Formats: sequence, structure tokens, C-alpha cells
Amino acid sequence: MLTKNEEVGYDFEMKVQDTLLDNGIDFMGNPRDKGKWKASIDKGADVYISCIDTELELKYVGSPVWIGSIDHNYIPRFGGAQYKIIVTNDLTKFSTKEKEYLKRSGIKIVNLEYLMPLLHWIDRKVHRVIVSLVKLCRRYGDYSILREVKKLIQDRGEKFKGLGMVEYPIKKGLPASQIKEINKE
Repeated sequence: MLTKNEEVGYDFEMKVQDTLLDNGIDFMGNPRDKGKWKASIDKGADVYISCIDTELELKYVGSPVWIGSIDHNYIPRFGGAQYKIIVTNDLTKFSTKEKEYLKRSGIKIVNLEYLMPLLHWIDRKVHRVIVSLVKLCRRYGDYSILREVKKLIQDRGEKFKGLGMVEYPIKKGLPASQIKEINKE
């Protein structure tokens, strides 16, 4: 059984997961089953998008957020991903001081409206790096660095599975509503 606050957090997290699914993004995230979700909420970030090495911490906030809370409840959630993002329902609950603190900690903060544009920006940035690596590998005829990058991404994905996350791969040709139903099982 979920508490009222957990229920609100669960609903917000599922809304973000639905947004990712609707936009065709493969990710690993907390389970959709409420019992399994509750067992997993104290472990790591809520969503990991391996193709762009990004962790999302999803926070529904109803009152102002302070630096002490950020140190205790936000920053420790993140692992070693290149990009760390807090997605919240209300940016006004974070003062300029707290937003600057997150920025200095290497964490971006957005609301759901700006999540997809930020993920697309990261995707373009990562794509440019990969294209540069491929060109470099072709130039020197050595593809070992690409194999190492692929292995690193796979290892990170395994780490998140160990935290109880569930993969939500996009099944080509199915509408997002069917994917959500399949992944509920």
C-alpha cells in the first residue's frame, strides 16, 4: 500500500515514463507495478537512458526545496552517468540559490515540458561525438575504442538492472499505449 505522498510520486513517475514511451525513447526505469515500485524507490535514479548515458531523478514537489534536501535526497541518487537531470512538476519550488547549487553539482533541472527538448539536445551532442569517433576509427583502421565505449554503456546498463530497474524497449510497429500495457506485466 502506498502513502498519499508515494501515490503522488508514483503518478508523476508514470507520467514521465509515458512521455518517454510516447516519444520513442528506450530506457530502464522503476517497475510500473506499485508494490515493486515501492521496493525500488530508495535505490539510484528513477530512469536511465543508456543510448545517451543519462540518468533522470523524478521528483514531485509540493513545498520549497532546500540545499540540505538536495544533498540528502537528490544528489546521492545519481551514479556515474554523463548527464544527470532532475525532472520536477514545479520549478518554482527551487529558488535561484538551489538551482545554482544543482548546476555546480553537474545536475540539470527541468519540468516535464522541457524534458524532451533537453533529451533531444543531449542526443544530438552524443551523436556528434559518436560520429567523430567513427571517423577517427576509420582514419586509423582501429575500432577498439568503439568496442570499449559499447562495453562501458552495457556495463552501466547492467548496474541499473541490479538496482531493480526494468527495461522499457520500444517495440517497433506498436502504439505507445500497447507498449505500456505489455511492460506492465
